Formats: sequence, structure tokens, C-alpha cells
Amino acid sequence: MSEIQAIPRWWQGWGGGTPRGLLARAALIALAYAAARAAGLAEYTSFLSGIAPGGGMPGSRILALGSAYLALHFGCVIVAPILAIGSVILWVMPRKAPEAAEKNGGAP
Repeated sequence: MSEIQAIPRWWQGWGGGTPRGLLARAALIALAYAAARAAGLAEYTSFLSGIAPGGGMPGSRILALGSAYLALHFGCVIVAPILAIGSVILWVMPRKAPEAAEKNGGAP
């Protein structure tokens, strides 16, 4: 199985290493985080300090919801900005590369 076949087909359609693909992934992470925040999952991160939120929910569900929110939070705070910066770099570099080659007399 080649490397490209190991990636799910729906994920390949987003243009993997293209600026648009990276921005789409960053937006997807941000939207998922916004939905989790709007759903009130931030309350379930209280398991970190040993305090169970009210509602009589089982501990395993609290742990799962809190962990999911934390993963989305760190994805939005750490991963999404990296993807956005990477998309800007990928968008700018091809435009700057011809200018740099002209300045160097065609040498890379």
C-alpha cells in the first residue's frame, strides 16, 4: 500500500499540502472547538482538579467529554495557528522564489 493510499480519501480531497488545504483544516479545528465550547464542554474539564460537575453524570462520561474538550482546545490554540502560518508560508514562497532567483542570477 502506497503512502497516499493510507490517507482516507475524504482527507485527500482537501488538498493536503496546499495553502487552502491547511487553512481548511485549521478552520475545521476552530469550528469543532467553537461547537464544543458552545455545548458547554468546558465545564467537564473540572476533572483535572478532582471536582465533578453537577448533573449526576457517570465519571467515565465526564472524563471523556473533558478530555475531548481539552484535545480540541489544544488543537485550536496550538495546531490551528501552526496550520494557518504554514498556509501563509506556502502561499508566499512560490511568489518570492522567482524574485530571489532573479536577484541571484538564476542560482537557487
